[in-house]
Amino acid sequence: MSSRALITTISVLSFILPALSATIHVPSEIPTIQAGIMVAQPGDTVLIACGLYGNSRINMEGGITLRSENGDPGCVIIDAWNQGSALICYDLGDEPTRVEGITFCQGVAYDGGGISIWNCQDIVFSNCIFKENEALSGGGVCLSSAQARFENCLFWNNAADTGGAVTALGGGADFINCSFFGNSGNLGAAIRINEGDDFHLENCILMANTGGHVIQCETAPDLACCDLFANPGGNWVGPMEELNGVNGNIGLDPLFCYLESGDFTLQENSPCRPFSPPNPDCGMIGAWPVACMGPTSVPENSASSEATHWGDLKRRFY
Repeated sequence: MSSRALITTISVLSFILPALSATIHVPSEIPTIQAGIMVAQPGDTVLIACGLYGNSRINMEGGITLRSENGDPGCVIIDAWNQGSALICYDLGDEPTRVEGITFCQGVAYDGGGISIWNCQDIVFSNCIFKENEALSGGGVCLSSAQARFENCLFWNNAADTGGAVTALGGGADFINCSFFGNSGNLGAAIRINEGDDFHLENCILMANTGGHVIQCETAPDLACCDLFANPGGNWVGPMEELNGVNGNIGLDPLFCYLESGDFTLQENSPCRPFSPPNPDCGMIGAWPVACMGPTSVPENSASSEATHWGDLKRRFY
């Protein structure tokens, strides 16, 4: 074969065969998370070594995977230092994008203290923690013209005027095996659902979220195998009332292992364990599995955190 023919063949094969995906290691190969994201191409993985990363703003790119090196959210902690959203997913379109095994904390923004998602139609967060973030709308996550999926995620102690943990400004999300604990919101202690938003919750726990109704909505979302318990502003109330006791939904103490240390695994006698008597048709409810015998959790009509003073929260933004 002539050299020209060989070059032509290689060129054709390069066009036909997809490029091999690459793994970009941070910080051993690329010094920062943002730099790793910027050099990544669709299909690539940005793999982050365990550690605490202080960043005021990280901008995600579409079509890539952002992952901690061992998939454990305690491995990689992205601390926004109260200087904006911890992660911004802006105009990613329909490129399949994933974020796995990362904790996002200390974000403060108008919309989405932990994560701000705009114009993204295929983004998945798996095994992530959203902790101690604040915003006017969506303390942990705010979606705008976006669709997202959250799997095995924990929303813990986030605060907002609207949607303590999550809200949408047009769009929606699927929450599968997620736990919401200690969030606070005036309109939606945990979640705010506006008319037209598309929210689906399956095998989720919502407990001790303070402020308004735990899920503030005009029309009940799609809920199955969920446990709403000890939310002072109301559990199965309003449009949610008709969902209690159907489709595997319950209102019982989930019996977390050790709340004082932030251990949201389940006791062996938890009603949220897989196929337990209260929900024999449901798998595990919540983000984390059975892991202890443990003490009992907090009683009904109590919460682990104080209600947010909304004037104080708003003064951070004006």
